[in-house]
Amino acid sequence: MQENNIYDDYKKQIIREFNENCQKIKKEENMPKKNKLTPEQIEEIKSRKGEFLSDLAREFNVSYQTISYHQKKVKSENGKNHKSKHVIKQKGVKLTKEISGNHIKITVSIEI
Repeated sequence: MQENNIYDDYKKQIIREFNENCQKIKKEENMPKKNKLTPEQIEEIKSRKGEFLSDLAREFNVSYQTISYHQKKVKSENGKNHKSKHVIKQKGVKLTKEISGNHIKITVSIEI
């Protein structure tokens, strides 16, 4: 009987941690990022594809990752699907969240 209680407590703890991790992911994705570039600058970056990222970054006083992000955004706006994958591993639980276009797939693996 005591083993069942221990197992139930462990199961509740896993579910609680899973819910907390989901909330963290949701919070991170919904938080708006501060944009260092004006909409006009973003359009100019999109139109200057093919130039070195570092040169554009220096010119607009941002990181090359910011330039790359806005140039990749052009691809996704032109019909290519946005894809991302988040994996969280913690205490025998693996949470995988995959986003592809308008589809979200969440997988939970529990080691017993």
